[in-house]
Amino acid sequence: MTVPYKPIEMAAFPAFPADTKRAGLYERVSDDEQGRSRSVDQQADAGREAIRENGWRLTAEYSDPISASRFARKARPGWARLMTDLRARRLDVVVLWESSRGDRKLTGWSEFLDACRDTGTLIHVGTHDRTYDMGIARDWRSMASDGVDSAHESDKISLRSRRGTADAAARGEPYGRIPYGYARTYDPVTRKATQLPCAETAPVVREIITRIAEGHAISQLVTELASRKIPSPTGRPRWARSSVVALVLNGVVYIGKRRHNGGPLLDGNWPAIVDEDVYWKAHSVLSDPARKKQVTARGVGGGIRPGAAKYLLSYVAKCEKCGAPLSVQNRTRATGSVVSLYRCASSKGGCAYAPVDWLDALVTAAVITWSARPGVYELLTAGGDREAISARGEAAAERARLDGFELLAISGTMPAESFARIAAGIEARIAELEARAASLSVPVALRDLLGGNSPASPREAREADLLARWKAMPVATRRSIVSTISAPTLAPSGADPASAFRVTMNWKDAPAA
Repeated sequence: MTVPYKPIEMAAFPAFPADTKRAGLYERVSDDEQGRSRSVDQQADAGREAIRENGWRLTAEYSDPISASRFARKARPGWARLMTDLRARRLDVVVLWESSRGDRKLTGWSEFLDACRDTGTLIHVGTHDRTYDMGIARDWRSMASDGVDSAHESDKISLRSRRGTADAAARGEPYGRIPYGYARTYDPVTRKATQLPCAETAPVVREIITRIAEGHAISQLVTELASRKIPSPTGRPRWARSSVVALVLNGVVYIGKRRHNGGPLLDGNWPAIVDEDVYWKAHSVLSDPARKKQVTARGVGGGIRPGAAKYLLSYVAKCEKCGAPLSVQNRTRATGSVVSLYRCASSKGGCAYAPVDWLDALVTAAVITWSARPGVYELLTAGGDREAISARGEAAAERARLDGFELLAISGTMPAESFARIAAGIEARIAELEARAASLSVPVALRDLLGGNSPASPREAREADLLARWKAMPVATRRSIVSTISAPTLAPSGADPASAFRVTMNWKDAPAA
């Protein structure tokens, strides 16, 4: 393991004269323009040999297995320690394998040269077989020119890397970290990657995305995964809620696609794990702004976390008189039995209420009857999916356009203020298109309910099949279906509390009878 700083024990060396120069050896791994590299150990060996030949005394070694380019994101503790010792005048000479092993950022290299000039520290470059004195103008200019060349080379390397990544994306090749749910192999000669679903984790991905699409609670999923001893992508025994959300929202890889630098969706050359309609439904469930509003309202006396409801119509149905949502209250009768009631949640104490079982049965019967009508499935899906795909494609094109403006801003061709103004407009348009795509897509739960509803079957058979499918669904999925196709209301009891006319379904897309 490479350590950033290693002081040298003086007892390991013979006695040096008092005026012997103290040398600090810095090493950093980096490939050259031809892809060749010299390891830290090789650099250290060459540096120690140079120190021995010049009669210097090695007092410290500094190492960093980290890029020094301006595109690097990680700090270099070895270089930072060297600069500290340099400014503290603990070194008389700094030994580098080559100039680019120092700092590829021009500002950082300039600070290093200035510190060496201020302290009188020499710089020995192994590939030059020469020692430079920053107090000599020609030596300083030579080292400064090396810094400019190193910075330029860093930019070229980064550009080649970005182009290579973009080309790989355009060809549909996998890139970067292996996604959870997939396994990857590399050709030993071409290094071309092949990505296939992993037998152990792909079913987990498929289950999570499908159940989110159906409206299952994330907390329920997390608990079940833990009980089945399925570790998270990080290897921890329990999944974090954020891991489930990220798997869905950042999971276009699971439909065999990828997005490069925020651009349009590109087809990948690996198999999908889930169907597109299932994935986009799950995505819309977690990205729906109403989801956050419901959770926020829950903390102030209203709303409910999606998927966490125990009752079919709580905060789905509303009071016909005042418009307040219905919530469930338990009331103890004189006999000691407890009855659950849907009750209007208005501040006046409620103006409409009904037994939970009674109202659930009425709404369920209405949904089954509505769904059994011939042509319902065809009506809902006619053109909707095609328009949703078109909206997503337009959103992808807008992202690509935004990416182009961003490149102009980075290069300095476009003023930052202009980019900010244009970006705000494009991002608003993207959000509008994605919302439209989500609204046009037929929910997976509704597809599951209606998909087997053959118009050729007798009505009684269709209703029996629909009811069986309905009963097999979790409450969260049934709630999703009810709110997708209707907006039920409950009128005050009046003279006949058991009258079915108290319930109005308010169908959103009712086909002709």
